[in-house]
Amino acid sequence: MSDGPQRGEVWRYAAADRTYNVVVVSTDLHNAAVGAYPVCVMVYRRQLSDDEAAFVTRLADEDPVGGTVDVTTIRELHPDGFAERVGMVTGATLDRIHAAMRDLFEM
Repeated sequence: MSDGPQRGEVWRYAAADRTYNVVVVSTDLHNAAVGAYPVCVMVYRRQLSDDEAAFVTRLADEDPVGGTVDVTTIRELHPDGFAERVGMVTGATLDRIHAAMRDLFEM
């Protein structure tokens, strides 16, 4: 097993003077490649209202952190910023994140 980020994991990511929780959405094959920048989406500590856009997904109670994921924040992150592995989202949560990404990119 890799020490680096893997798909479906929640990590604390350190950038400048702030830390963020992110969910890794790129494949393990990509993430393990030399020079790869894992692709992630941001976790926000707020509840989802009923009229939120289709691009925001609520995290489940079983997930290691609460809040929502906004797939419009998708970005590559420098590997040096991955500070601490928090845990793994559930398969159902990862499926909802992927569905929101498909909606965002009309795939």
